Amino acid sequence: MIDDHTSNSSNSSNKSKSHVLEDFIKIEQFIQNFPLKSSQTDIEKLNVYELVQERLSTMDIKDITSAIVMAIISKKEVHDLRSRNIQLQGEISRIMSGTLTMEEELDILYTYKCILDVDTNGIILEVNDFMVECSGYSREELIGKNMHSMSSGIHSKNFWNNFWNTIRSGRGWAGDICNKKKDGSFIWLWTIVVPKIDKDGNIISFKVIRQDVSESYELFDQKIDNLTKLPNYTKCLEDFSIEKNRSLALLHINNMIDINDVFGRERGDEIIKEIAEKLRKFSSGKNLNIYKFEGTDFAIVFKEDVSEQFIQEQYNRLSDIKIFDSNNKRIHLSFSLGVVLNEPNIEALLRHGQSALNKSKQKKRYVVFDNKNDTLGKSKDFFEMRSLVREAFKEDLFEVFFQEIKENFCAIKKGKTKRFECLVRMYDSKEKTNLISPGKFLPIIKEDGEDEELTSCVIEKVCKKMIENDGHFSINLTEDDLTSADFTEGILKKISKYSSLEHKYPVTPNRITFEILEEIESIESGNIRKNIKTLKDLGFSIAIDDFGSGYSNFSRMFNLEPDFIKIDMRYVRGIDKNQRHRSLVRAIVGLAHDNDISVIGEGIETEQEQLVMESLGVDYSQGFLFSKPTPIIEDNNPDFID
Repeated sequence: MIDDHTSNSSNSSNKSKSHVLEDFIKIEQFIQNFPLKSSQTDIEKLNVYELVQERLSTMDIKDITSAIVMAIISKKEVHDLRSRNIQLQGEISRIMSGTLTMEEELDILYTYKCILDVDTNGIILEVNDFMVECSGYSREELIGKNMHSMSSGIHSKNFWNNFWNTIRSGRGWAGDICNKKKDGSFIWLWTIVVPKIDKDGNIISFKVIRQDVSESYELFDQKIDNLTKLPNYTKCLEDFSIEKNRSLALLHINNMIDINDVFGRERGDEIIKEIAEKLRKFSSGKNLNIYKFEGTDFAIVFKEDVSEQFIQEQYNRLSDIKIFDSNNKRIHLSFSLGVVLNEPNIEALLRHGQSALNKSKQKKRYVVFDNKNDTLGKSKDFFEMRSLVREAFKEDLFEVFFQEIKENFCAIKKGKTKRFECLVRMYDSKEKTNLISPGKFLPIIKEDGEDEELTSCVIEKVCKKMIENDGHFSINLTEDDLTSADFTEGILKKISKYSSLEHKYPVTPNRITFEILEEIESIESGNIRKNIKTLKDLGFSIAIDDFGSGYSNFSRMFNLEPDFIKIDMRYVRGIDKNQRHRSLVRAIVGLAHDNDISVIGEGIETEQEQLVMESLGVDYSQGFLFSKPTPIIEDNNPDFID
């Protein structure tokens, strides 16, 4: 898949057309069938930009160019192509089926001129003559220099975080970057970065291929977004310097990646323009301004005091925005909205706005950060909770609770096995009288980067229970756990202490399932896939938790080859009254069973919900109908008798 994870059109000042490009080997496999006559030494000159531009005006040229260049120089395990890639395969095959001489090919494939190799810290290892010419530096000055030292300062911190996080995860990156030349002038470079991966799957360096596209940027300080014609981030900052008391709403379109996948990026751009026009009409006659920021982000700046009720009304209006496809069927849009009320400080306004937007994406509703009324209270609660978390690690105040996973009648053939999900809780003091909701302490643990420490604590406590109780236990993993290079080694070391046959019930991998949140964005990245495969090879089971909660699709379920999927409880609650949810669950169960994947329904609270889940073939059920989480493993349900 050629996936755009950040932007359909760049903000004119930041120009971050960042494309996450995957499926390199699949593309490479069919490219190898093309009559390319170039030698291996000419590989880094390969580019079909002009050829595609000449013959294929309906496709996104840069996507095709980037995919081919990256496919030729990248070796990376990938998944099946989506329908858009299959179409792309046919188009490229048609283009490349002509009879060009090697000389003609090299003339066409010579567009990318600037080539450099950098190490994993961004230090330049090698450059070609064209890079020397573009930068104004000598070869000697460039080698050993950090790439970032040539930064123009135009791109935001978030832009660079996305850039490095993407390539260090083993994925390629492509987009426009503005560099500063030795003489101080700016140069815009269409840039492709490809990780070089050794046979063990480790990144050893990056190949960077660049093309001067400065001509496409007539003014670096222009203040209008090219796509929507709305004022951009630069103009917003300029206006901020004039207006003093203001409120800000940051709007993000959540599902543009899916829209691009289904309808194509050209239609995606049209949708962004339609939304911009609706926002423009919305602002007419009101004391506010609309701006277009990076990617699919908009900003609404209110020049007078507004109430939260007003924000609620506008959020509802956004949710009712209607966009239609070519068959006049509605395209459903999902928005996140982060709001800051009454903040005079520009830096704080933007920082709090981004924080509120991030929380809105998590909570799937609008979030208001009111700096006048409750910032101090929220900050105090936050720091008090952080202190409690520190105390919990120090005084061992974390506790594991267990909730029964009931085996349904349709799964009897799989054997009667006691199953429990292990859920972490935290006490507020050594007396262990009051429990704190995970929703309060887990975000702080995640923000402070202590996920792995908590997981290690949970696994230790679960193992101590497992040697005293027979059965199968499910443990939740975080993104940080799965991206850790020594994660699997740490798990084996920990459970080995409890695997002795001297124990009543030795801890073995086949008694443990690791649950992975489906909404983890990088779930299919190199490190995570590698760790998941290693866990499965060692005998652990894998479950995808909250299936249906993220923006992914069924292919993810099959590509990761899980043993279980847990249907998100939003599709379970009230399923006896919701035909649409029943149809969805029936489809999930059918696809899962066709691939030897068992299905768990969670959040079941009524007998009616359970009867429907069993009738749909759901293998296991979990919820308050059967038991609430408890620190004691109960064995009073006859269904669990071996």
